[in-house]
Amino acid sequence: MCAQTTRLSDRQLKALKPKDKDYVLTDGDGLQLRVRVNRSMQWNFNYRHPVTKNRINMALGSYPEVSLAQARKKTVEARELLAQGIDPKAQRNELQEAKRAETEHTFENVAALRPDELPELPDSSPIEGYGASEVAGANHSCTGALRKIDTAINSTPTTPYRDHQPMLADVGHCGSQSGPTRCLT
Repeated sequence: MCAQTTRLSDRQLKALKPKDKDYVLTDGDGLQLRVRVNRSMQWNFNYRHPVTKNRINMALGSYPEVSLAQARKKTVEARELLAQGIDPKAQRNELQEAKRAETEHTFENVAALRPDELPELPDSSPIEGYGASEVAGANHSCTGALRKIDTAINSTPTTPYRDHQPMLADVGHCGSQSGPTRCLT
């Protein structure tokens, strides 16, 4: 039978002081509060990996930004994932990576890059029959196109659509449709 752990209270947490060394207070169910010498306090969820059975600490946030109740809630959620055989730390990292990948290469972010920030292709790798010099030239022409698009977007006044008809006339009209449209031919 496991030893009973005394649950932490808000009053105890507010009265905590750093000591000569870092120390850990346990709330139970794997929830721990690490108190550092520099006065920072970090919530951790200590658990065994579902496959390797190694002990892992998953950071849940720092106190007081993450309250005791919020840390307990995050611990319960992580325990539910463990019951399903899912590593909560790996799942959190995968979700963060997916969110970052979703927002990293948006048109706005790519258009905001300076030419020296654009990724360069290696000289030794031709792409589909093009030599490295043609690819490098294409990279520079794309940079110019991005600059033109960015300038057009930033200089376009925020007025209703009908006021932008002259701008669309430069793109072209398709004869079978009424009104200004962009032709893809």
